[in-house]
Amino acid sequence: MITVVGVLLLIVVIIAGLAAIFSTGGDPHALIGDFTVLNYHVTGTASLLLLWGMVVCWVALAVLGRLMVVTMRADRRELLAAHSITAPQEPVAAVPAPSPRR
Repeated sequence: MITVVGVLLLIVVIIAGLAAIFSTGGDPHALIGDFTVLNYHVTGTASLLLLWGMVVCWVALAVLGRLMVVTMRADRRELLAAHSITAPQEPVAAVPAPSPRR
């Protein structure tokens, strides 16, 4: 259920982001002054700035998600290795099947 809500929320956010990009284009929304970000000269419109911000956020989200998956996988391996070392399995004696009652 949480997954369905998350997917629906993601769709709503994507639609809102696209609406913001398409509604802030053109000459009235031109950036007033040029500025630099990490020595990169930025010019253009507010929609272009918004689009680049969304792209950077998506890339950061993908990298953090991948990092989280790798970390969880490593923790699971360590947990299984520690469990197998601390709790060795003992052989189970065969138990005869119960005879049917009449």
